[in-house]
Amino acid sequence: MKGHTALTVTTETQRRSYGGWLRPKGFGLGGLGTIGTFAIIGWALIALFIMMPFGIKGLAVWAVVGAPPIALFRYHNSAGLDGWQVLTGHTAWRIRKKAHTHVFYPSLLQCVGETRLPGILAQSTLLAATDVYGAPFGIVKLSKDHHFTVRIRCEPDGDAPVGLDTYNDWVACYGEWLSLLGAEEHLVGATFSIETAADNGNRLNAELDRLIGGPGDAPDLTRQILTEIGETYPQTSPTVQAVISLTYSGKNLAEGEREFSLRTDPDERRPRSDGEMAAFIAERTPVQLRALATIGVSGLHLMTAQEISEDVRVAYDPDQAALVDACRTRNEPTGITWNDAGPTAAESRWDGYYHDSGASVVFEMIEPPAGAIEATFLGPLLSAHDRIDRKRITIIYRPHSPSDAPKIADRDRRTAYGRSTQRAGEANAHDEVRLNAARRAAAAQAAGAGMTRFSMLVTATVTDPDRLKDAARITKRLGRSSQIGLRLCRGVYDSAFIGGLGLGFIPAKHTKLPAEMREWM
Repeated sequence: MKGHTALTVTTETQRRSYGGWLRPKGFGLGGLGTIGTFAIIGWALIALFIMMPFGIKGLAVWAVVGAPPIALFRYHNSAGLDGWQVLTGHTAWRIRKKAHTHVFYPSLLQCVGETRLPGILAQSTLLAATDVYGAPFGIVKLSKDHHFTVRIRCEPDGDAPVGLDTYNDWVACYGEWLSLLGAEEHLVGATFSIETAADNGNRLNAELDRLIGGPGDAPDLTRQILTEIGETYPQTSPTVQAVISLTYSGKNLAEGEREFSLRTDPDERRPRSDGEMAAFIAERTPVQLRALATIGVSGLHLMTAQEISEDVRVAYDPDQAALVDACRTRNEPTGITWNDAGPTAAESRWDGYYHDSGASVVFEMIEPPAGAIEATFLGPLLSAHDRIDRKRITIIYRPHSPSDAPKIADRDRRTAYGRSTQRAGEANAHDEVRLNAARRAAAAQAAGAGMTRFSMLVTATVTDPDRLKDAARITKRLGRSSQIGLRLCRGVYDSAFIGGLGLGFIPAKHTKLPAEMREWM
């Protein structure tokens, strides 16, 4: 599910609520949508030409033959997909199974000892760069799209004991950061991922060992208490880590840059080299870090190539998490590189995604909160659960440029007005609410707010495949508790899993359906 919004805020006794999300919808007749409306117009024209030579009998035959495809546009399941979308999804899955593209065994295709990444990430490389302060960081390059992604790790402060004013300021600064993304040069997308997992105790035990010291360094009672803490605390406290990814395009120079470019290459429209993109990203990251420092996170730092490889390896093989944490605690290298960060084997099935020591299900958001929500509405979905070993919530942003945002806001307002006035008598309540939201969004955009398309992927991973169905049921229930409608990504779990990792893969840019048509589905 995708949407875009200019954030609408209401204040009541210092408690703010947020809303105004809009799902792009085309104007159509009788719930058919834009494509369905054009289809029924074409059906009527064909019926007219058939009637002229063949009369009523020819029309009756055409009605029997041509009506079912039109009826598929009228049908919608609980996820909001029409009949054609459901049918094409099942057909695509059957084609994948027949071609065996849902199974990945890299050891049969690559050098011994290498476990390369599957899918779109097979064409990726990991670059090492240094920022303006000389600190190293990593960049994930997707060669097919010529996209470069930098990852920023941080510690969320959402559970900090602060007042409502501080929460409100964090959300306001987050909205301002999203607005600035539309003006960020060459930025094509951003993701914010929060992952919760059971604490294996390595970091805590290392700190306790430091406090206890050697024999005689700490009193017996202190030593006993700290030892008991190390044995019991990891069983009840989860680890939470957040990663922000920024994806830049290196295809062409901007018009202004080409005018003042010092390069002697005759074709100045050539893609930027890896070195040019590394220098460009190193120049832009300090600006992003300063903006992100105000949204309620701490410990912001650019992830190194080693950290990126380790995180990806743990995502595909959760059993490696304890080893990675232990090595990080002792400041020892893990030896994991980008060439062996992938799974040794993976299979995407209709019921889940099976990879190394883990099995996962991935949900996509199909409906945002219907009404106004508070800043902590995602709390149930973000919180750890003892029946889910690892849970990752990834919000994918694709900002509209400042030049496109006014046109989109006006288009949404006109479409909402048309849908609310297409029926005689009193307008449908849902259409009336959508019209009011579209008007507020257009007014906010005209006042300077940005507009951003967004979607959400929720990945639940367990180490025992027998618990996968239970994890799926719990995750969907947690989504309902957070007022989020979730749908399983059946048939494309492997691609959705990669989309949730925040490595520069933007699912909306890798679909067979043209962008213009997707906007009006």
